[in-house]
Amino acid sequence: MKKSIIVFVLSLAPFLWKGSGSEVFAQLSGINYQAVAIDENGKEIPGVDITGTVNNNSIGVRFSILSGSATGPVLYQETHTTNTDHYGLFSLVIGLGTVTNVGSFQHLIDIPWSAANQFLKVELDIKNNGTYKLMSNQQLMSVPTSFYSLKSDTATYALNTGTQVNGSTGATGSQGNNGVTGATGINGTIGTNGNTGATGDIGTTGNTGDVGTTGATGDLGATGSTGSLGNTG
Repeated sequence: MKKSIIVFVLSLAPFLWKGSGSEVFAQLSGINYQAVAIDENGKEIPGVDITGTVNNNSIGVRFSILSGSATGPVLYQETHTTNTDHYGLFSLVIGLGTVTNVGSFQHLIDIPWSAANQFLKVELDIKNNGTYKLMSNQQLMSVPTSFYSLKSDTATYALNTGTQVNGSTGATGSQGNNGVTGATGINGTIGTNGNTGATGDIGTTGNTGDVGTTGATGDLGATGSTGSLGNTG
């Protein structure tokens, strides 16, 4: 009997983040997708050793966003390789897979969500050999609203590019007041006196001077007065 795969979707919701302030950035990581892979003999509930559950297996998953109807043109398509756990459960993020060349857009956020009702087509490859089988093809109801409202915002946006898109530069603010003068620093300590230098060596004795010339003879002195006559003997 030819095997088929049934996917039981557990959750389908976007998660997004927006910044605040003069520069606003919107980044969409994608859409959370969780399901259980089972074959035609399985039950549509997760469980260990449930008959037909494709558990502990490497599988391929292909997501396609279709425009307007279940048979509409492909707007976006990507593939994933993942592993199921022992319950057959696997979790992926639509928007973080390998983008194919089939779709018209390379990023989820670029899809014109407001132009038409978009459909999500899910295909599985339980042998992971490139052979996909259709699992589901359902209209997206609330998920595109988040993408559309984010893209219609005045903020710039980016998805899966890793780049940051800046808004316009704001006006230059007025110059702030001068800061308070800081306190005067303390004086440094006085340095110590240096050591007394060593006494220099005694100089050598000078040479003896030359003998002076003999002075001129002085003038003859005046004759002294005659002395008194002595007593007779």
